[in-house]
Amino acid sequence: GTAIKLGVHYENSYLYERVISNFSLVYTLAHTYNLTHTITPISLSVVKISPKGEEFEEVMSRYSKDFRAKYQDNFLLSFKYGLTYTHPCKDIRNSLIIRFKAESSGMLLSAICNLAKTHVDEYGHHTIGSISFGNFELAEMDLRFTHIINKNNSVATRFNFGLGIPIWNSNTLPFEKSFYLGGSNSMRAWEYRSLGPGSYYAGKEEGIRTDIRTGDVKLEMNLEYRGTIYKFVKFGVFADAGNIWLSHKDAEMPNAEFNFRRF
Repeated sequence: GTAIKLGVHYENSYLYERVISNFSLVYTLAHTYNLTHTITPISLSVVKISPKGEEFEEVMSRYSKDFRAKYQDNFLLSFKYGLTYTHPCKDIRNSLIIRFKAESSGMLLSAICNLAKTHVDEYGHHTIGSISFGNFELAEMDLRFTHIINKNNSVATRFNFGLGIPIWNSNTLPFEKSFYLGGSNSMRAWEYRSLGPGSYYAGKEEGIRTDIRTGDVKLEMNLEYRGTIYKFVKFGVFADAGNIWLSHKDAEMPNAEFNFRRF
């Protein structure tokens, strides 16, 4: 099937107001009942962000110049690919779902701007008008396995890995494409977007919300036992493990980058 999507997203945060306008052309190809490909040859987004005064500056002062660049106006022109595969397990009590997505953004624009030697901003990045554009490669894999013990009990596991690499015209991933953890659906011991990056410590945070923490690398694993006490009275016991990191070393944010020796 073919779809043309138009959308506007508005967010009013305690730190900023943000408007994202998007246009995309999407092709969905279902080869079999358990395998679906999604190809988006054109995804165009314009991100406009309006910081809110002193609190925004106070929070941002705790992070590096590259990290602060996530929160600026952005122009994104991307190619996307997605795959969803449901493995036909012989035992109907088992379910395995694999999801993969990849995105390439800004390669053509970077090549054109470099050849044309267009204007660059304070970060040394080419701009379209006064707006910088994202330039990155991104991939994410999600695996989910569920085993039904009986009608009242089951075990569910999940493995999720994501990697985004800023290149050429970018030193960091845009905020909209960065990974985060925390909240009711991931790393449930942490509040929404309050984990990481890495083990970077941003100083004392009394009275200051820091739900802006994002990264270029994500690794998350979950194990959950779901049971029934009586009819509609359910319970779950779970363990979550994971974190986010920067993909590169940042001198202003020590220990924020992914490192196998510290991992």
